[in-house]
Amino acid sequence: MLRVCHEKEFCQYADLAYELAIDKTRSAYPSYSDGIKTKAMFLTRSKKAFTRDNEEILLFEDEGIIKGGSIITG
Repeated sequence: MLRVCHEKEFCQYADLAYELAIDKTRSAYPSYSDGIKTKAMFLTRSKKAFTRDNEEILLFEDEGIIKGGSIITG
């Protein structure tokens, strides 16, 4: 199930999200596995989704366990 990630819970899943972002087999553009972009850049970009009306972070949850996520721009 996909659900919206709320700002208050983001820090709980930030490390998992970054691990997924640097794994070429489980991530998409922009790639954070290129050796140029850093975890700090990933976190800064992700947090911007909470300040923009046309973006949100979605979490993929399966049987109560978060297994993935994505920033959605509308």
